Amino acid sequence: MTVELLSGNKKHDLQPKKQLYETFGVKAYFIVNPADKEGAPYYFDGKKFVLQEARKGKVKSKLLRKTVVF
Repeated sequence: MTVELLSGNKKHDLQPKKQLYETFGVKAYFIVNPADKEGAPYYFDGKKFVLQEARKGKVKSKLLRKTVVF
């Protein structure tokens, strides 16, 4: 599982890194925007990342079976 906090270079955080993690089969990839406290959890389905519901403040992790608060 990887958690990515968005930095000043959002394009780099959202595209190349996501593709790299997907290529290597990372099971879960969470993108968190600290500015608005929104999280977008992606889960690897064996071929590609699938977005679960993005939310503000917290996200329920299927992989950890816990709620992640940010």
